[in-house]
Amino acid sequence: MNTTIGRTAHPRTYTATTEQIVLDRIAAGTLRIDTLRGRASVLYRGQWREATYYRCHRGYRWMRLHHRGARRAVGLHRAVWIASHKTLPPEGCEIHHTRGKIAGDGIGNLELLTREAHAEIHRRDYDDFMNS
Repeated sequence: MNTTIGRTAHPRTYTATTEQIVLDRIAAGTLRIDTLRGRASVLYRGQWREATYYRCHRGYRWMRLHHRGARRAVGLHRAVWIASHKTLPPEGCEIHHTRGKIAGDGIGNLELLTREAHAEIHRRDYDDFMNS
């Protein structure tokens, strides 16, 4: 309990991760994700609209979200995995594109790996590229 006189004590506000926001919006019915095609739609002023995407310098597609007046971004592949499994990825795990980023963000191209296993796959790919 805060005993400061003359001020209102504000509890620490819950800061949700962007992935938790995705999960909450799917549950609330304001975000739809087509897990087969890797597409998303958002409910905006009573109408469904295609989500806004952009590609980062590494080739991943990111989806923009607005939350409490701030813009947030989440990797579309992560949002697809969350929508498909109805839970957040476990701590220490990454979502891997099995056939490459260009093949799309559908659930058929995604798998959950530990960070170590994911790094090993890309290390082998890099070694194969350098030795060819």
